[in-house]
Amino acid sequence: MRFRGPRTVACRPDPSVGALGTLGVCNPGVVPIVLAHGRALLAENRNTTVITADFRHSQKVLAHPDLRALIDLDQPVGLILFGVVHHINDDEDPAGIIRRYRDALAAGSYLFLTHFVAHGEQTTELEKMLLADLGTGRFRTLAEIGLVYNPLWRPQEPVPEPLTLTEKLVAGGLARKA
Repeated sequence: MRFRGPRTVACRPDPSVGALGTLGVCNPGVVPIVLAHGRALLAENRNTTVITADFRHSQKVLAHPDLRALIDLDQPVGLILFGVVHHINDDEDPAGIIRRYRDALAAGSYLFLTHFVAHGEQTTELEKMLLADLGTGRFRTLAEIGLVYNPLWRPQEPVPEPLTLTEKLVAGGLARKA
């Protein structure tokens, strides 16, 4: 399963999913025109579906018949939360939402997520712009999200220090469910 983008904007279907072979990909979203476009793009790909669902309602997403027909949640899967979690407001319980998805995954599954990282005054204006334009886009501290700056995630070569603000703007992590 892959979730990408703000919760109020449907996930963009990725035409490259054809390279996945027999893997199933489900993109939930809530914007009708984007959903229709995604379905049209993916109409001939039996391994991909687009469903009408709000990511915040994990029970509805996970129980959706199109998702269940494509992805066997009793088997290990990969759940990609790319650019999604920072669009969940604090009062919507982002940790609880992630926990519900994690709990629904079979042992051996992987969960990958990214999140905007707060850097005080350096990111306050950007957060205000996102909130004004999209209504979402929360920056949280590394301590709150428990992730690592993207350039520091298993680098292939030494990472020059100090990291720039751009390099510290997004953190990510990958976990395997035992």
